[in-house]
Amino acid sequence: MKLQLTKGLLCFLKNKGYRYCLSKTTIAGCEGEIVRITLTPKKQRPRIRFLPKGYDSYFNINEDLQLMANGIDGVFVEVELSVELSSTYILAVLKEVKLKNESLRIELLKLDRPSSN
Repeated sequence: MKLQLTKGLLCFLKNKGYRYCLSKTTIAGCEGEIVRITLTPKKQRPRIRFLPKGYDSYFNINEDLQLMANGIDGVFVEVELSVELSSTYILAVLKEVKLKNESLRIELLKLDRPSSN
C-alpha cells in the first residue's frame, strides 16, 4: 500500500524502529507534479553499492525526511508499506482519532452541564 508521507506517518515509522528509506525517483508526473519520490522503509542502513533494482538512493529518516514530510512544491512523496505495516498504521491512526473524539465528547459534556451558582 502506498501512502503520502506525512509527519504522522514519519513519526509512526520512527517508533516502529525504521531508520532509513530506500528511494525511487520518477520525473514528470501529472497535474503539476514534477517529481515523484517513492520511499520504502528499512530498519538497517542500505548499502549504496547494492541497492535493490529500481532504487536510486536512500534517506535517513531522522535527517532527510522531515523536510519532505512538510511538503515540497512540485514533489509528491509516498511511502510504500507492506500490508501488515499499513494495517498497523491505519489502526494506530483510528485509535488516535477515537481518543481525540473521546476528549472532544468529554469537553462538550462539560459545556452542556448547567453551572451550579
